[in-house]
Amino acid sequence: RELRIGSNKRLMPRFRQVNKSVVDMHNILDDLLEYINVGQIISHPQRTFVGEILDKVILDLRKKIHSKQIKVNVKVNGTIALTDPQRLREVFFNLIDNAIKFSDNNSEIEIGSEKKGEELTLYIKDRGIGINKEYHHRIFDMFERLSVESEGTGIGLSICKRIVEIQGGKIWVDSDGLGKGSTFYFTIPKTV
Repeated sequence: RELRIGSNKRLMPRFRQVNKSVVDMHNILDDLLEYINVGQIISHPQRTFVGEILDKVILDLRKKIHSKQIKVNVKVNGTIALTDPQRLREVFFNLIDNAIKFSDNNSEIEIGSEKKGEELTLYIKDRGIGINKEYHHRIFDMFERLSVESEGTGIGLSICKRIVEIQGGKIWVDSDGLGKGSTFYFTIPKTV
């Protein structure tokens, strides 16, 4: 027998919940596949203009940025890195998407770089909800989420960590606690 959702309004909330659960499961499976595939990817380091990668990521996230009226300040000043541009894009996308997600409306996100010797440190700083120090070491673990209310699968930061480490870098977070914002740092070992 065919079910007509419109004919029974009591089923609509249940249908929405089932639909949301299916979408959530699909997202988890996609993220898990990406996590598995990251370890199998051969990195193709090349001369990469960090600003160009950031421009593309910000363009991809423009709807989220505009919907929360967030100002994004990019301070990479022509930085060039010897890295895999696709992997760098994935890390930036995940970190900036999180910064948007956990920031209030009319907030600000700063993205910058610092070169120290042969190492390039990139950072994404937000004025969002912040992270208690007790979670700093766990936040990059698989399925780790600080709040059950937060969107996402808890895999994005694990993917970032894996990508950065495959490229020979490090990733970490600094936050003075709840309500104080967060800064995510990652390094690329070789710069041009």
